[in-house]
Amino acid sequence: MTKKCLFLMLAVLMVATSSLVAADSQESSYTRYDKGSQMFTFRAGPTIPAFMWFFNPKAGDNSFPVGPGGEENKGTGLSIGGYGGIAYQAFISPVAAFGGELGYSFGFDRGGKLLTIIPIAAKLTWIPLQGIIETPLSVSAGLSYLSLGGTEPKGKFSFFAALEVGVTWFPSDNWGVGLTSGLWLIPDIYLLTDKPEHNSLLGIVPIALSVTYRN
Repeated sequence: MTKKCLFLMLAVLMVATSSLVAADSQESSYTRYDKGSQMFTFRAGPTIPAFMWFFNPKAGDNSFPVGPGGEENKGTGLSIGGYGGIAYQAFISPVAAFGGELGYSFGFDRGGKLLTIIPIAAKLTWIPLQGIIETPLSVSAGLSYLSLGGTEPKGKFSFFAALEVGVTWFPSDNWGVGLTSGLWLIPDIYLLTDKPEHNSLLGIVPIALSVTYRN
């Protein structure tokens, strides 16, 4: 059920984006921003564990179902979590902005241990449709701090990458509200240990409400 809801929400977001682009086709060539314009974005919402891929899997390890699963289907072993973050970007062209985002994400494994993910990433955003309705498309790359409560070592840094798409409505000239979703990729690598079977890639789908200030 959770998987069906996830794909339904993503489909609604894509359809809404396409509809808004078609409705605002007269503004498709309009560019609001100048080089040096700035944008602050505050985001918060749930995070859905999409898959856990082990590079050296044992039988039944790799799992793509959304959610924690059950006895017959282990799923990712993670609960739906939450995310909050702040991003700052400056426009390097009339349609592209570059900056960074700092966030905090949490969830729980099936044993009740707290999983903390703190992404620190550079972010590039392309906004092909601008004005009252905007469609930001973003790619991010950087590091994430990972910590699972009750385990040793307590925490580690890993690579972080994200692809996201969104829709933002600006009821005023400076302030806007929106919805974004996409896919985070977070590898968990053990290069210098005797646990190569633990090397894995975690995929997470964030669904975030956003508030944006632009000038």
